[in-house]
Amino acid sequence: MAKHDEISSTEKLLDLIRSNHTAADKNTNTLDPSQSTRVRKSISTKIIPFKRSITVGIDIGYHDLKMVKVTQYSDQRWKLLDYMKVPFEPQITKESSEFPDFLKSTLTKFCGPSKRIKLWTLMSSAHVEVHHFRIPKVAKKKIANAVYWTLKKETSFKESDTILDFEVQGDVMEKGIPKIAVMVYAAPKEEVEKVKALFSKTGFHLTGLSIAQFAYQNLFRTKWIPTVEEAIACLYIGKEHSRIDIFSSGSLAFTRGIKAGMNSIIESFIEVSNEGEKGEFPNEIEMPEGENASAPKSFEKERPVNIDEARKILLSLSPDSPPLTEEDAGFQLKEEEIFEMIIPAVERLIRQTERTFEHYIVTLENERIGKIFVSGGINAYRPLIDYIGDQLGIERDIIDPLDPGNPFLDDILPPDSVTERISFTPAVGMAVSDNSHTPNIIFTYKDKEKLASIRHINRGIFAAFIFIIAVCMGIFLWQGHIEELKKAKIAQLHKEVSQYIPKVDQKILMLMAPKYKRKQKDLKEYSMKYLGMAIIKDLSMRTPSNIRLLSITANFGGITENKRKTTPKILEVDGIILGDRESLESSFAGYLTKLEDSPLFSQLSIIKSDLEAYEERVVLHFVLNIQLV
Repeated sequence: MAKHDEISSTEKLLDLIRSNHTAADKNTNTLDPSQSTRVRKSISTKIIPFKRSITVGIDIGYHDLKMVKVTQYSDQRWKLLDYMKVPFEPQITKESSEFPDFLKSTLTKFCGPSKRIKLWTLMSSAHVEVHHFRIPKVAKKKIANAVYWTLKKETSFKESDTILDFEVQGDVMEKGIPKIAVMVYAAPKEEVEKVKALFSKTGFHLTGLSIAQFAYQNLFRTKWIPTVEEAIACLYIGKEHSRIDIFSSGSLAFTRGIKAGMNSIIESFIEVSNEGEKGEFPNEIEMPEGENASAPKSFEKERPVNIDEARKILLSLSPDSPPLTEEDAGFQLKEEEIFEMIIPAVERLIRQTERTFEHYIVTLENERIGKIFVSGGINAYRPLIDYIGDQLGIERDIIDPLDPGNPFLDDILPPDSVTERISFTPAVGMAVSDNSHTPNIIFTYKDKEKLASIRHINRGIFAAFIFIIAVCMGIFLWQGHIEELKKAKIAQLHKEVSQYIPKVDQKILMLMAPKYKRKQKDLKEYSMKYLGMAIIKDLSMRTPSNIRLLSITANFGGITENKRKTTPKILEVDGIILGDRESLESSFAGYLTKLEDSPLFSQLSIIKSDLEAYEERVVLHFVLNIQLV
């Protein structure tokens, strides 16, 4: 009894804490309590980091709109800024005409006035076909062509109605032959245009469009969800179908759809439930006093359970769902009994999963699968997850991107409910999207090639600009150096001038000018007086012994009659060259070269150059006209 009182007291204390926490949550969301489940520890997340891009992941579900806002600090560092879940109003559906206005108003409240926000959203995976091929090793420019014809060979599609994109996942060896592993997906243009048109009506620019498989891939590639060395499988249990996605090194390596989902499990439960309850209990029982009375509700013969009731019974297994009341069908069933009733359908799902694993590992020769994540349906029900993991013999878990222990959450408090946190998984995956690591249906490989070409041109222009700037900087520095040299020269001249006493000025220069003019005139007269001697000396020094000068005539010119021009100074040299007949011409050429090197002679012209007889031998008789400087 004491133990029971202690437990009751503890539970009361916990309930009190929870009620206070709930009240605080309500106060936090006073402005719009129905639209947001977020709680902030501080106002620091309201401050948007300067020049950091913000990405909002959007998941438009069946009954609500989920949004997650994230910013990136580095390649492996992200920060959750905000999240919000907005239920649809009863009269609004995704197909209704009021939905664009609803989406616009919700995005405006959540995104704020910032123009630098990137919006990524999801489209249904059922519309997108994902394939994995291994193409021959070809050049980078030929990969797109190889992928196209491989897909054309394997599947049939109408190119005009389909958007194709692919992602190269690396080099692989297939039976000793090097190949390239490629992931290819095809999406119908009509469905894509519907999503683009929806966001166009809201006035928000849609940055990216992807599917759930790539949202999970983002979580692994960005390390938002830690991975293991082996391959990872994700089993998503949907309403009508299920899907198995296998990720290797963070990349989607295989995906397969299964025609079994929650509805199959519900149908299995209904079948087992209705068969086991027919005529099991009487309508009346014998009372101790001997009087008949109506049987207790738990003993009454149950009517057949319908689909909605069966779904409610199964969802009640989740710890986050409200328990069944006495008015609900299946109230008398224990948790273990409900679980036992769905085992046949779960077993069929497990067998399909096992065959998928076998195909991936054995047929495709890939690595073993080390872990499986279960999502969708009643994914928060741990016994179901453990049962699937035990049957497959591998580690199992749930994907909880808003786990309170996640370092990327920083000062954002996630929802207390595990089911609520898991429901944000696709939106979080879209919020960490980027064209560098996320397949984008509205930005395919063709757009990436165009962007790469533009970036290449921009880099060339930038490099040319940097080169021009460097040249201009070099010229500027060179001119600065020249300026410094001239300043130094001027300073030196000033220093030299300052040493003269008296200091030279214009008056002194005017007085000294006539003196220097007279001196210059005297020098010219001396040069004219001794010019003939200088010419004869220079000419004799440059005349070799085998050349004899017969006559030298000099005309030193003078001023013409109109006194505007002066006649040139001319020297006429008459001589002969002695020696062998074969060497006369070469001797004459050498002599001319020597005369041209004279500082007194400016221009030579040959008047005569003939072979003649002289004293019984042949000589070269020449006459030169030499213009003096």
